[in-house]
Amino acid sequence: MYQVEMFSGFVVFVCCALHEVALAYPNGQISPSCSNMLPVHGAVSPNNGAAPFSVSASNTSYTAGDRITVTLQANSGFTFKGFLLQARTTTGDAIVGTFSVTDANTQGLPCNSVTNSAVCHKSSSKKSKVTAVWVAASGKGDVRFRVTFLQDYSTFWTRVESQTIQARAPVSATGSALPQDTTESTTSPIGHQNALATVPVSASGSASTKDTAESTSPIGNQASLVISTDLCGKQKTCFSNPAGCDPSTSATCILMSIAPASGGGFAFEMSGSPGGGYVAVGFSDDTLMGNDDIYGCVLTSSGNIDVQRVFSSGRSISASLPLGNTVEYKSTSYTNGVIKCSFISRNNISTQARAATQQEFYLFLGYGPSESGNIGIHSKIPAISTGKVNILAFTVVGATNPSRLIHAHGALMLIAWMTTGSLGMICARYLKSAAKKPVLGKNLWFQAHMFLMVLSVIATIIAFILAFVSQMGWSGGAHPVLGCIVMVLSFFQPILALFRPAPNAKRRFIFNWGHSLNALVIKVLAVAAIFLGLQIMDTSSTKWMDKVMGGFLGWEALIYIVFEIHARVKTKDFSEEPTKGVKTEMFFFLIYTFGNLAFLIALLVGIGASDFNSN
Repeated sequence: MYQVEMFSGFVVFVCCALHEVALAYPNGQISPSCSNMLPVHGAVSPNNGAAPFSVSASNTSYTAGDRITVTLQANSGFTFKGFLLQARTTTGDAIVGTFSVTDANTQGLPCNSVTNSAVCHKSSSKKSKVTAVWVAASGKGDVRFRVTFLQDYSTFWTRVESQTIQARAPVSATGSALPQDTTESTTSPIGHQNALATVPVSASGSASTKDTAESTSPIGNQASLVISTDLCGKQKTCFSNPAGCDPSTSATCILMSIAPASGGGFAFEMSGSPGGGYVAVGFSDDTLMGNDDIYGCVLTSSGNIDVQRVFSSGRSISASLPLGNTVEYKSTSYTNGVIKCSFISRNNISTQARAATQQEFYLFLGYGPSESGNIGIHSKIPAISTGKVNILAFTVVGATNPSRLIHAHGALMLIAWMTTGSLGMICARYLKSAAKKPVLGKNLWFQAHMFLMVLSVIATIIAFILAFVSQMGWSGGAHPVLGCIVMVLSFFQPILALFRPAPNAKRRFIFNWGHSLNALVIKVLAVAAIFLGLQIMDTSSTKWMDKVMGGFLGWEALIYIVFEIHARVKTKDFSEEPTKGVKTEMFFFLIYTFGNLAFLIALLVGIGASDFNSN
């Protein structure tokens, strides 16, 4: 018995010990690791292979007080449970600066007795991306962000580092360098070989006579980053929307430029006013979204501009790819709602569909709201280049205008269900006695009804096709759902009419009721879809197009009431129809037609003048 108790006690002791080791600070309180950044995991050694994780910074230079967003990113298919992040000087390996904790998965650590001088995990939950904001201290020299990543208890990587973040001299309010340093970083046009250079500056703030030399010291976050079209077609390829706009003079201009960068890779510039989201350029083999290489400048929740790279899969966006040390010389600004960024990517551009040596692509230029600080689905149809673009040549790229297809779609749907469809339905319901004259073997009202409804179906089919061509697929929302239902019901309405029973057939009433009910459903859904579509197209502050459509509905309701009252009066023989001249029903019909056309023309003019996707 004594031996059994001793054995049981030993088992309990071993289990408790193993449990304590397995936890290994799951709550992130890992201050004992501040110095060597190694987890306290006994004899477990770090993984010496390439880490499936990266650390990147929003700036590549700093001065005292700058706030730099640091992003820890896992490669696709990987996650990490724990991490320790510090900023270390490149000379002396000292821990410098402090962190502002902005991510719910992180917490600060008081390394070297300095509050929040390091950041670590808060729990052992799986993570693919976390961010923190580093607040720079003064006089510390160049730094790198260093991370230890823990995939699990026995698998971790140490000394995963960012690119070097270079210290730059603070500048006085007059623009001159302060006494301790006489250099200031400036940028030349990004398409130039010396895309980002250091220009010596005298104490007075004027440039010295020394030649400009290429440097790895870029401009950091600026409030006055200037991007223009000055060198478009000469030293860089430019793509803008509206075509030919210049972001240096127009706040609504969306522009990207690309040029070969010195040392390999590509120099990018982007400017746009997405209203607090992102602006992005996509490289594609075709004009359809899917398997596209996308770069974007994204406004994060902390107010910084983050450069991201993603691949699209169909119409969805995959997770951001880790940039690591492949993106350099980042310069960004966010002023008056306009996002601007310039950077150099050392990555090859590839759509994954074939080798990355080819350099001709269709260009997509879009913007939209960000999703949790990442590139999301664009809110407007992106501008698409008219053909494949050789990104190694210096050209000014033209764009297709998908909005014109949407304009045509809207115009055709208005014609179909405001005019031809409405007139055809009135012919069938109210003109049977007023238009009985035979034409081609059938009564005039029937021929008019059939002609007008066939036009409506044809216009609906064409509009349906135009919508899908312009959107390059399914766009989402209630409007396309209603449009698809209208399309299906409209398509089958004339087909079923071909198999209608004879007028005196016993079951003719079933067809009459079914045919009329289906027409009513189509009409109601079409009007609802038109209202939603006008809300998309109408960019005016008064939203007058919806009001005009509301006026049309009131006009149509009034005419139906007049027709119904007249029909009831005729049935009860309260009045007699004249034997000659214009029938009363035809008079009402003509009045309705003129009013209908007035409302239609007003809305067509509004659609033609709308510019809902030009910027």
